[in-house]
Amino acid sequence: MDTIVITGGSGFLGRKLTDYLSKNYKIIHISRSGKSYKNIPCYKWDPDNKNISEEGKKAIQNADAIIHLAGANIAEKKWDENYKNIIIQSRVNSTTFLCEILNHNNLDKRPEVAILASAIGYYGDRKDEILTETSPPGKGFLAETGIQWEQASINLHPEIRKVQIRIGFVLDKEEGGFPKMIMPIKFFLGAIPGSGKQYVSWIHIEDLLRIFEYFIVNQTANGIYNGTAPNPVTLEELMKKSAHYLQRPLLLPNIPDFVIQLLMGEMSELILSSTRVIPDRLNKEGFEFRYKTIDYALKNLLTT
Repeated sequence: MDTIVITGGSGFLGRKLTDYLSKNYKIIHISRSGKSYKNIPCYKWDPDNKNISEEGKKAIQNADAIIHLAGANIAEKKWDENYKNIIIQSRVNSTTFLCEILNHNNLDKRPEVAILASAIGYYGDRKDEILTETSPPGKGFLAETGIQWEQASINLHPEIRKVQIRIGFVLDKEEGGFPKMIMPIKFFLGAIPGSGKQYVSWIHIEDLLRIFEYFIVNQTANGIYNGTAPNPVTLEELMKKSAHYLQRPLLLPNIPDFVIQLLMGEMSELILSSTRVIPDRLNKEGFEFRYKTIDYALKNLLTT
């Protein structure tokens, strides 16, 4: 059985990937906390100070595949200058340290593939512009974070197949941002933030997990990929359709931009930015999405 090392395995996506991949692969976690999830072997690291046990280092170097998800939760706290620095450095430092471990001289073996997480925030606020993997980066804090995050792995050893996945808004019924978004709707307090015309590039959790496995088994997959569904929607459409499948009305008026900016500060970029991303490379390579439309995805998540 192939061995996959997941950094940030204790987070939302890390746990979902562990549950999904552990049926066919041996999973090992690397985390800052060192806490085990479901008895998965876990080695503690401190990438800011470049500390890791010899056992943890060997686990990384001897793995068949690396999935790198480590990074501070972007929506956990308000974006003051200190937390913005934590967000960026947690991504840059962990990626840099991981590459140093993998690039170590005189290794008998290296992982065949390293799958590195990024995010569609790389593209910034682009209104209704259709964005593919070849689109240039945008402006703003999320774009700057994405640029530095991806740049940190530029010197990864050339023998390792590198895949960078820019992940969109993950739809999962239990965890992540989606349950928080629909909670007010359930209590008849749903309201569309801003104009509602901003695009949301979403991905059903099941398809995202399948994309990661596709990168593991498909030996020709390399470079940048967008981890989004083929049909992004506006926030207004996402909210109205969520209300429909929850059988709740959207009675309240839209929340003006200035109110959201007043409440959230710079963090309002998460809600008010419009990013219309297409998974162009996955489409061209024939990856078969199970949830291509928002209706099919929401029906699965909210009515089953």
